[in-house]
Amino acid sequence: WVRQCGHRHFRADLDSVAGSNHDLARHFTLNLEGNVEHSDQLWDAAYTRDGKIILSASFDGTAMAWNAEDGAPIAQYVGHSRAVFCVAASPDSQYAFTGSRDYDVKKWDLTTGQELLTFSGHEGTVRALVSTGGDKLISCSHDKTIRVWDSNTGSCQQVFSGHERTVTCLALLSEARLVSGSWDGSIRVWDLGTGALQATVSDLPPVMALAASQDRKSTRLN
Repeated sequence: WVRQCGHRHFRADLDSVAGSNHDLARHFTLNLEGNVEHSDQLWDAAYTRDGKIILSASFDGTAMAWNAEDGAPIAQYVGHSRAVFCVAASPDSQYAFTGSRDYDVKKWDLTTGQELLTFSGHEGTVRALVSTGGDKLISCSHDKTIRVWDSNTGSCQQVFSGHERTVTCLALLSEARLVSGSWDGSIRVWDLGTGALQATVSDLPPVMALAASQDRKSTRLN
């Protein structure tokens, strides 16, 4: 996803990029046709599943959608009161989700930019989002928790606790299993149905990024 943002319509200052998706997203500046750009650093970027749209999240308090083919802006998402740290698209590419330093998650119409829902409950910056193939949205936060939301109503269905520091990243192994990574130097595998902790790998450096393989049988971390 974000590694593929080196499109001909994007300009990046790569001199200080250390190689992780997190660092790459932070250093990207979108400089697109019509000189449309975020006014501050980017922190996250993601493709829609069909690869046609790129979403970006910025310290300027907004997120944006861009045409992946020609770099044209599609929509801007304005509503958070502080920096936007993460962004995700629904599998059907109809909705965008954003997480912010204002502790909220928001749902938007992906193509119009209309705000549809606010998900409130975290007590710290929202660091990562995953939208499942069903009606679940999953978020993690500086408050050391993971929350599972009903993406249609905004209600919180489950809260997973166990990490000792900020939960920085998430990846789906299946529609029923979630992997989380944390500054506490651990990755944890959760049962999304019951909320039970299934496995823990510890004594790692702070975990900043996770990605599941296409067959979802393995997980890569940074």
